[in-house]
Amino acid sequence: MKLLLTTIAAVVLVGCGPSEEEHALVLNGMHNAAFRGSIEEIKQHLAAGVDVNVKGTGGLTPLHYAARYGRKEVVELLFAKGADVNVKDVDGETPLDWTEPYEDDSPELKAAKKETADLLREHSGKTGQELAAANKKLTDAALNGDIEAVKQYLAAGADVNAKNENRLTPLHLAGFKGHKEIAELLIAKGADVNAKDEGGYTPLDRAGLSKQTEITDLLHKHSGISGAADSVQVATSVGNIKAVKQHLTDGVDINARDSNQMTPLFHAVGNEKMAVTEFLIKEGAEINTYDNQWKTPLDYAIELKHAELTNLLLKNGAKTSEEMNTDRKEKGII
Repeated sequence: MKLLLTTIAAVVLVGCGPSEEEHALVLNGMHNAAFRGSIEEIKQHLAAGVDVNVKGTGGLTPLHYAARYGRKEVVELLFAKGADVNVKDVDGETPLDWTEPYEDDSPELKAAKKETADLLREHSGKTGQELAAANKKLTDAALNGDIEAVKQYLAAGADVNAKNENRLTPLHLAGFKGHKEIAELLIAKGADVNAKDEGGYTPLDRAGLSKQTEITDLLHKHSGISGAADSVQVATSVGNIKAVKQHLTDGVDINARDSNQMTPLFHAVGNEKMAVTEFLIKEGAEINTYDNQWKTPLDYAIELKHAELTNLLLKNGAKTSEEMNTDRKEKGII
């Protein structure tokens, strides 16, 4: 704590340009006022437009400082101005964590911290560990379709945008499983409709992957968009023609390539999705093109021994890689 306060003082005293210095003075003044329990100074900062949840060194807010030093009146003021009771610092600790007494705290300070902790609890305050546990339960409930449990954990302070080990949010999971009522509830509670998981996929992408058309319609209604560069390839792979159409409507290149240089047509053929293949060809997808293994869509259809796909491609002028190489030689390209 002494280190943090020293850092704050240093930021205030060291010149960093007029506008930046003035900004630092205002922000750090708010934290210092909370640390010292100066109600009037805090009111002045708030009146000047400083955010009640402004974060300083280590991601600490004024409420963290007020909690650490048992400033109950400051906590009450900050709550009245909209302070987030479960805001986390960079270590994932909430203001309630900061009321934990230290061995060298005076009896008076320990008593003040206890009162402050009780006040935080009255306002649904949780420790970082409690929130993490609630977040885990929330994501599990969203995945399993338990809407009553979802309501319960949200009411208990769980983060509506909590992410699991794969960075999937409750909305990702509910959408993928087709739990529409839960998805609607999460959105109403402020869920980020365009949050990205570890693969860069949004809830819309995940819902499209599992062909949850009601969910994709809901997400589009709330400005949901695709996130990953290969989202259209994913949609073609699973044969979700509605999602493919939406991607193209949103301006995605029909011949967009993934890391293997495969276009959506490659994925449609490779996964034996006849309807999507027909649609892509009708929309002008390039038929005679190579992937990173110098294969064409027709090569894959032949390898799969899929007569319908092979005939469809041939009907539209498709060639094998061998035929394309022959053409290139005749034209002097290779």
